Amino acid sequence: MSPDFFQTEEATKEEPVSHFAADSTYTLVKKLAIYKMMGSNLFIDYSLMGIKAAYKVLGKRLVNFAIESTAGNIFTGGVNMQDVSRCTTELKQRGVGTVSCYVVEGVRNVENAVLDDFLNFSVNSVNEITKDGELGHFAMKLTAFISTELMEKLSLAQDRFVGDICEVKFDAADDSILSEEQLMANLAKYGITDYER
Repeated sequence: MSPDFFQTEEATKEEPVSHFAADSTYTLVKKLAIYKMMGSNLFIDYSLMGIKAAYKVLGKRLVNFAIESTAGNIFTGGVNMQDVSRCTTELKQRGVGTVSCYVVEGVRNVENAVLDDFLNFSVNSVNEITKDGELGHFAMKLTAFISTELMEKLSLAQDRFVGDICEVKFDAADDSILSEEQLMANLAKYGITDYER
């Protein structure tokens, strides 16, 4: 065994890292209040309804500004490329890496031009966070590039496949096994008769 194996506990201790050292007291209090609010069942149950009502009464621009100024800037780095660049620089100065992500999904009747905007933002984000040869990360949600209608069709197809064709029952007491003949019959109900074993 190497001598390193027998290091004392003091020798192996690392310098403690304070993730909130760069935050002001105001920002820390704001984060605490928002984290507490996000953990509230009342907020979780009624926030979406409240935002929809606020959009109707106050308008999209004002409500989005309020969201971005409160919880938005706690959980995200911003909403455009300038925000991504600023946030990346700030985090780099603190020794924190950046993960860029375009958060969007559930767009109904989406147009190709909108999807192109999603794609352009994604490509530009990767270029921005890696421009100095730095390692960068980008989280891509493929649902941002799929319309709600298509996701609903995929969900329905999955439900039918699991329930109707494979006859999966979410009952611990049910230990029945689907026979090959029954599987073929179930597939035939949906017109699927041409397949290979």
